[in-house]
Amino acid sequence: MAREYWEGKFYAYLIWAMAGACIVGWAANFFVLLIGWELVTLMLFLMINQGRAGSQNGAAKTYAMLGFADACLLMAIVLMFSLPTVPGKALHNLAIPITHSPVSLSDTGWLGYTIYGLLLIAAFAKAGAIPLHTWIPAAAADAPVSVMAYLPAAVDKLLGIYLLARVSLDLFRPDATMQVVLMSIGAVTIISAVFMAMIQHNLKRLLAFHSVSQVGYMVLGIGTGTAVGIIGGLFHMVNNAIYKSNLFLMSGVVGKAAGTDEIEDMGGLARRLPITFICGVISAAAISGVPPFNGFVSKWLVYQGALSLHSGFGTAVLVAAVFGSALTLASFVKVLYSAFLSRPPADA
Repeated sequence: MAREYWEGKFYAYLIWAMAGACIVGWAANFFVLLIGWELVTLMLFLMINQGRAGSQNGAAKTYAMLGFADACLLMAIVLMFSLPTVPGKALHNLAIPITHSPVSLSDTGWLGYTIYGLLLIAAFAKAGAIPLHTWIPAAAADAPVSVMAYLPAAVDKLLGIYLLARVSLDLFRPDATMQVVLMSIGAVTIISAVFMAMIQHNLKRLLAFHSVSQVGYMVLGIGTGTAVGIIGGLFHMVNNAIYKSNLFLMSGVVGKAAGTDEIEDMGGLARRLPITFICGVISAAAISGVPPFNGFVSKWLVYQGALSLHSGFGTAVLVAAVFGSALTLASFVKVLYSAFLSRPPADA
């Protein structure tokens, strides 16, 4: 990124995005949260728009998808004014504060489920859960690597999962049906995204789909409703920000050295980029859940959360999560071999 004409703009947008993220984290009510939420969305659009010639399409798709999510968040806030009062709780007062005394979702009727659904849409779109993930691969192809490493790989995941955790732990108390819905979305996101990643030929798009897949573990952990599962989901959110940012930065170094982002056109880079290769191996092992790396610890906690449900469904989503990790490992073995260990195309 050094000496790029938009370098100064990037750092300005980055600071504003960090400010927006801090506002969301410190917000004690939904209106303040919405301000920070929108600020991050706007900065993400402007940062993606600074990429290659085709980045405008990805930026437009990003803003359209996140704009829809933001509209859902705003609609949920407005609908909170219409929530009725249930014994011991004036729910209409939840329109402003983010309470620490969650209300049972089943006590709020259809309106409560509608509000919770709108909040889930906003959280899933921001984090990139299926089916609201499409903006991440679209942005990855042409957006600057530094943008992908910071926002979609780290900050947007943090904000989306943060909102999901707050509304599922501090605002509402999901019933068994909604827990099944959350765990199902998590499992589908894990498997679907990793399959899509395995058929990609562009390195950055491949990493984008793996980024989507990791969201599934976070949603699955929170969806279990167990202490160990929730801790695992939130811990995985932090871990993902570390190794996924590193993987995107690795893709930038590899792409610049090879002159292309197409995996088939790479090869023999281990000798030229030994440190990058080592960092890539460590990050790939972490995202795949290989012990003793950080990804293994958080995934193990999520697995324990699913097992602690003592149900056939919990076992099913556990199998899906473990299978997703195995496919992730297979995908990165292929990528690392093609980019670093195989013979360069000119020598083949």
